[in-house]
Amino acid sequence: MKRQLTQTVGSIILAGSLLGGVYAQDMDKQVRREAKREAKDARSLEKWDRWAERKGAKRIKQLEKERRFDTPFTARGSEVKFLDLQGKYVTIGYIDKTNKFRPYQ
Repeated sequence: MKRQLTQTVGSIILAGSLLGGVYAQDMDKQVRREAKREAKDARSLEKWDRWAERKGAKRIKQLEKERRFDTPFTARGSEVKFLDLQGKYVTIGYIDKTNKFRPYQ
């Protein structure tokens, strides 16, 4: 009887230590998964920031280019004029490189 009780207690202790080890490994695995997920999120945020910076820089470059070509000096040489009541031609604007009418302000 004493031997059976010792075996039972030993089995319970052994099972408890095995379950405790498995539980500790599961917790360690969860911690590693969480760290990996956070690292992935940080990388994706960095990629998003770089993409947004590239798009912003591209947009700024495009606006500067449009502003540079949006002057009467870069026009196609086609000013828009009309004949007023006194018989003189009055220039009211020009046609820019994109074929849009731009009035003189």
